[in-house]
Amino acid sequence: MVASSGLVVALLVAGCAGEGGAAGPNAARDTLGRALVLTGGQPVASDPTKAARAAGLFKEACDGGEPTACAYYGMVLEAGAGGVARDPAQALALFQRSCDGGFALACPEAGARLERGAGGKRDYAAAAHAYEIGCAAHLPAACTALGVLLEAGLGVPADLPRAVALHKGACEARSALGCTHFGALLQAGRGVPADVKRARELHTLACSAAVATGCTNLGTLHEAGLGGSVDLPRAVELYQQGCTGGDAQGCDALAGLYAQGLGVRADPARAAELAQKACDGGSASGCSNLGLLLDGGAGVPVDHARAARLYQLACDGGAATGCHNLAIMLESGEGVPRDVPRAANLYQEACDRGHAASCHNLGLLYERRTFGLYEQACEAGWAPSCVTYADGLLDGRGGKKNRVKAVEELRHACKLGAEPGCARLKELGEKP
Repeated sequence: MVASSGLVVALLVAGCAGEGGAAGPNAARDTLGRALVLTGGQPVASDPTKAARAAGLFKEACDGGEPTACAYYGMVLEAGAGGVARDPAQALALFQRSCDGGFALACPEAGARLERGAGGKRDYAAAAHAYEIGCAAHLPAACTALGVLLEAGLGVPADLPRAVALHKGACEARSALGCTHFGALLQAGRGVPADVKRARELHTLACSAAVATGCTNLGTLHEAGLGGSVDLPRAVELYQQGCTGGDAQGCDALAGLYAQGLGVRADPARAAELAQKACDGGSASGCSNLGLLLDGGAGVPVDHARAARLYQLACDGGAATGCHNLAIMLESGEGVPRDVPRAANLYQEACDRGHAASCHNLGLLYERRTFGLYEQACEAGWAPSCVTYADGLLDGRGGKKNRVKAVEELRHACKLGAEPGCARLKELGEKP
């Protein structure tokens, strides 16, 4: 099933004993109990007749006000089982209803689906809301998931100190996922003193506990040679383990190795396949990297329009590279209608997120804009601007170098009475 075995067990306890959520009306709880008897505590019974009957009972109990039943019926709809048509959007709504209705264990499930856009568009703010409810109920999985959003400022204002506290607290509560998230902060020295040795220990612990994210994070250490020597074959193995286990970042990291031929034979088609899986799984960087492959036709047919959409999706998901790559397309007009103001906004967004190349490109864009204004002022007869414009033509600001045009503008400035223009002509060995 889509839900974790831990959630199914918790649902069974809540459904039979009335624990873990707000009590619904007795009739609804009795109905839920009858459904659980039919399914043996699972969302779907192996017998089709029982599965169909149970699905109807889960819905009846949910409609009657029992939040635990809503989570069960959500799983049925998500799987398209029990004679019910698959409906991810309605399933998501039921997980949210269950969470808001007081069944906290449904909150991290709702949040995870909202993050990856299951059943609709990604909604980080709604995901953060669900995680907040779950975290308030002392669920480590919800706390560390909220910490991830706080790190990136997705759906909530960025708050690194609180993210550190949430990951650390989840780890101390024996959440292996919380441990590897805390390990990632230690690895990067974000919000805490860098400690690669401890990060490796936490990633190893999580990976050994079958936490896919832990395997992916451990792979990054082997790829970069942090805390040991570079071991690309081991990184490939760990990324594959993470990807297979459902960690989208593991798929994205593995795609990068296949694209570059690091630790494996270069295989652009395989890289594209993995990047697609990463993007589908909610990895913003995966969407950006898939866009790059489509932009260049590496392993897939060139598709600039789709690349642009993926860059936007990546940008919205917090990947500065997505904003940067889309800005480049918009500035040049390659594959998309040219839109320099929007490109500037995207460069600014990426720059604010620490993307150095975007800061540089934004500076160049402003410089070219400024250069154009000097040209306009010169044409209007403002001599000082002619001198500045000519200097730009000499050093290539705003485009290619053009000495002939520069000399022409300096002569114009000199005739207008600008002494600096005359002096520059003399420096260049040109007559006024």
